[in-house]
Amino acid sequence: MIEKNRSWLTIACTWVLLLILAYNRPLSLPDEGRYADIGRWMFTSGDWLVPRLNGIPFLHKPPLLYWLQAEVFALVGVHVWAARWVTALHALLLITCIHLGMRHVQGETAARKATMVLGSSIGFLIGGQYIRRLPCQVDSLKPETFRSNTRAGDAELRSGCRTRLSLPQDRRVPGTAPR
Repeated sequence: MIEKNRSWLTIACTWVLLLILAYNRPLSLPDEGRYADIGRWMFTSGDWLVPRLNGIPFLHKPPLLYWLQAEVFALVGVHVWAARWVTALHALLLITCIHLGMRHVQGETAARKATMVLGSSIGFLIGGQYIRRLPCQVDSLKPETFRSNTRAGDAELRSGCRTRLSLPQDRRVPGTAPR
């Protein structure tokens, strides 16, 4: 029983650290401000069907994040920390699911260690508070993520491991002249 209590305490401490980090910094521009404003606009206008940014429909992303943000704004008011609350709750859900899955497969000690590794990683601590998208909206599963530079002879670029962010700027279609 003590092992389980330690594990849940680890999860709670990680989440509190995440909330402290999220509370102590302003929204980064332009992304976080834009996404928080879409949720705020949805809350203030009452239009829950179409996400809008300054009155213009914003259909570039799935609306789940904006719906949840609007719900949080309705509960606690419109604040910077309230906009980040949804992302932090999803980070808590993620770390809890990782812990429960690992505990089922490897036991309590391994699950706690996995929770500590994930909870102490800088990517999790930053990503768990940054309003960009929810963990369920994974870009790596989209077909355009697997695009690669199609230069002849560049076999390593065609392996499908490159993401959109790491592609070179010079993208050419086979048989076309360079720009």
